Amino acid sequence: MYILGDGKEQYSEVSLFKLLRLIRKYKPDIVAVDNIYELVESKGDLINLLKKFPDGTSLVQVTSFQKGESLIKLARRFGLSFDPKNPVDEARICALLADMGVGYKVSAFSPVSVLTISRARSLGKGGWSQNRYRRKVHHNVQSVVRSVEKILKDRDLRYNIEKKPGYGGLSRGRFKVFAPLSQIPVSNIKTGDVQIKVEAVEKDSLEFIPLGKRDRYTIVGVDPGTTTAVAILDLEGKVIKTKSQRNWPLPKVIEYIYQFGKPIIIASDVSPPPGAVMRIKKSFDAILYIPKESLSVERKNILTDGYETGNTHEKDALAAALDGFNFHRSKFAQIEKKVPAGMDIDEVKARVLRGETISSAIRENEEEIEERPREKIKGEEIDRLKEELKRKEILIRDLEQTIDIMKKDLKEKEKRIESLERQIYRMKREESYRIRKEREVAEHRKLVNILKEKLSIREKEIQELNKRLQSMISMRYMELKGDWKPVKVLTQFTRELIEDMDATMGIREGDVILLLDPSGGGRSAAEMLCEKKIKALVVVGEMSHIAMEVFIEHGIPIINSESLTLQVFENFAVVNHKDFESVYRKEKDKVVEEIKKRKIKEVEALFEKYKNERTRKIG
Repeated sequence: MYILGDGKEQYSEVSLFKLLRLIRKYKPDIVAVDNIYELVESKGDLINLLKKFPDGTSLVQVTSFQKGESLIKLARRFGLSFDPKNPVDEARICALLADMGVGYKVSAFSPVSVLTISRARSLGKGGWSQNRYRRKVHHNVQSVVRSVEKILKDRDLRYNIEKKPGYGGLSRGRFKVFAPLSQIPVSNIKTGDVQIKVEAVEKDSLEFIPLGKRDRYTIVGVDPGTTTAVAILDLEGKVIKTKSQRNWPLPKVIEYIYQFGKPIIIASDVSPPPGAVMRIKKSFDAILYIPKESLSVERKNILTDGYETGNTHEKDALAAALDGFNFHRSKFAQIEKKVPAGMDIDEVKARVLRGETISSAIRENEEEIEERPREKIKGEEIDRLKEELKRKEILIRDLEQTIDIMKKDLKEKEKRIESLERQIYRMKREESYRIRKEREVAEHRKLVNILKEKLSIREKEIQELNKRLQSMISMRYMELKGDWKPVKVLTQFTRELIEDMDATMGIREGDVILLLDPSGGGRSAAEMLCEKKIKALVVVGEMSHIAMEVFIEHGIPIINSESLTLQVFENFAVVNHKDFESVYRKEKDKVVEEIKKRKIKEVEALFEKYKNERTRKIG
């Protein structure tokens, strides 16, 4: 280990425990390593380590996984030398490189924090004063939750809160605050009754951010609604990400947008913008862009031509973002011409969008650059920059010549466009009446076709209802005659047909069902009929053993159709009343007797089991 500072302390070897103790003692800005997995073995261990770092201390890996460059080559590139066999010397080089702005900051936590307030101790098993104690504790938790909520509001921090009620107050309060841990004005506390725990929310994966890199600025198009969509662009108009989600909570949308940078423009495709767009704009303190009038479908198709979107919501959001970018495109191009090499163009663009002049934004940016620690630039780097500058000057001259040619061409085309526009105006005026008439005729034809389709559907419904009515009248007539008993017909033994019969004819308690095809029916279909409490089931053919067992368990007899006198019609059947009652009583008695036998066997089995257990214990 090597400490780079005024004192420049060094240590030959330190344990992870001692390393953490030294970090807490010195509270450095950077802890630099060659490879983060020299400290820990897994991502979980790394997360636990970073949680123990003091505020303001960052873990930096000076080498890059993607480039695959060793520490030796990296040091040589910056004119540094060291002894690879000396761990302290290797640590010194890591510190020097990080101090020069070389390396990648390990980012494991999102700019969202979770603050949990709960009981500090168990409430115990209870006693004569348990309820009073529980009420006291829950009241204290509620008081702390209210105090913390007031603090967050006073600091103007956005948050969501979940409250778990408890006897006499709250048993827990959980805040999700949209701010990094360093900005949370509350720390971990544990008192007699209440404890506060503050944690940062982990990212899905580790992110390696180059040192000195600022959050990139973005342009975000938003299409809110039941399905909310966002489209994120950089300040060059390139699509970074599009996403849509049904019932997407607004705080989650804001959190998702924040992952890709800091929005400088929030754009809408409609005018005036929805309230959700305004709330997102306010959350980021961004600039609102809305078109003069809501974008038409044709305009959206033109804007998004050549881009891939998952649905119309994403297309609307992308169209809004691209329209916002196009509105500022000429200003961005003007800025790119004037910004000198080596300056952060996006930062200048952001300043100009917020109201500064281009010259003022450049001047402010230059002053910030001068205030930063100066880096040593080697001669090779200076030569490379000079060559790049010459290439850009040549490119600028070529572009200026091209612009002059294009301006002349543009004037000729503008004249041609004026002539064509006059012709188009005349043609539009002549065609307007004809097009309007054709549109009206097409609309009437469409309406007629829709009404015809509706009429056809209604006629089919009437025919079906008439068939059902005739069946029900016939069944009632047979029932009133007295000699015949109506039976409802089920063609196949499936849950779907049972549900259909119940919906159309109704299956009531005491009904007799004729099953024409009992094959294929299982336990679930049998249980569905048993739940309807039918009187008996008449079957044509053999039924599966599993289904038969279900009916026996519920005491419902199964009657073979050959033992009855049946007349089957289209949707119902009738059975001779006297024959049915005679056969029914016999089959019912069999079912009752079978149930009795099974109960006796169960009792005998229990007795036998008990006798065997007693024999084992005595023996």
